[in-house]
Amino acid sequence: MRDREIMINQLNECMEAGVNSGVFPGANYCLIIDEQKYYGCFGNKSLKPIIKTNHIDTIYDIASLSKVVSTTTTVLKLIESGQLNIDDTLCKYLPYLKDKKVTIKDVLTHSSGYPALTPNTEDMKSLKPLLKDLYNCRLTYETGSKVVYSDVGFMYLGFIIDEITGSFSGYVKKNVFNPLNMLDTCYNNKNLDRIAPTEIFGFRGLIHGEVHDEKGYLLGGVAGHAGIYSTVKDLSNFAEMLMNKGVYNKTEILSEKSLKYIQQKIILCEDESYRSMGWIVKKVCGQEVIYHTGYTGTNFMVDFENRISFILLSNRVHPTRKNTKIISFRKELENIIYNNVLGDQND
Repeated sequence: MRDREIMINQLNECMEAGVNSGVFPGANYCLIIDEQKYYGCFGNKSLKPIIKTNHIDTIYDIASLSKVVSTTTTVLKLIESGQLNIDDTLCKYLPYLKDKKVTIKDVLTHSSGYPALTPNTEDMKSLKPLLKDLYNCRLTYETGSKVVYSDVGFMYLGFIIDEITGSFSGYVKKNVFNPLNMLDTCYNNKNLDRIAPTEIFGFRGLIHGEVHDEKGYLLGGVAGHAGIYSTVKDLSNFAEMLMNKGVYNKTEILSEKSLKYIQQKIILCEDESYRSMGWIVKKVCGQEVIYHTGYTGTNFMVDFENRISFILLSNRVHPTRKNTKIISFRKELENIIYNNVLGDQND
């Protein structure tokens, strides 16, 4: 086994370089490898209105990681309990939808036919026009014919979860986050002293303690596509559960069948990755992983075969979303990890 201390030092140097080159104001990571958790904390959690130092317990808006950590997990649990079926049509629960054949599975794999977004949400100041667009949204391509990453479909899933459970946020807290000891993870987290602000944007000004995503904001902070706040330590518990066959602290959170759903390559994407139920299945440095990113500057990876997980939380959109340096930076971190891991196999 190669010296993990060397790898951790390289990761830390890369993260420091990321701060210094403006990839993000600050960031936290967790690497799980050899059944150990390694944490890193870097930079500042805010630059505006004043500079504040980052801490390992900083709470981040995880953006679209909400789709997998919250929404997909909740859907799978409702399927396990018989309250939902993977082949149920959306219109069974949302009868106002015009297209009657789209299923839960189609939405989870981002192959529903719904567009990525509804128009002009950045300028909306009330919920009514967003709901009007969602009530009248039509398919833009044939269901199942390709993959188009869609916030729209996941917003519908959020509505369905709310319809079935009576409270999406309450259900996921009780049935997922609390059993995983993810006590800082929730929608509408108001612990402002610990939350990293995101963007300075339009009529909203500095976004701090409100979800960054425009649609999530209009929906009151609880949505199927975005809205979760979390810490890197909380998410490491979620990763540990996935790597331990759905079990955490002797409690089953997800069944073996659900674990297969999130690893199953269901539909091919244009970039040669696949979509499973909620997640991306792709190759990272030649190794198959499940993967997801978040717009605010987050990503989550689990490699089941090599028993590795890596979580990165940042607020790269602070103070502006125009900063996209994180796209190439993610690959630098992954190369450091796998150069070390694959070196084990070649020694």
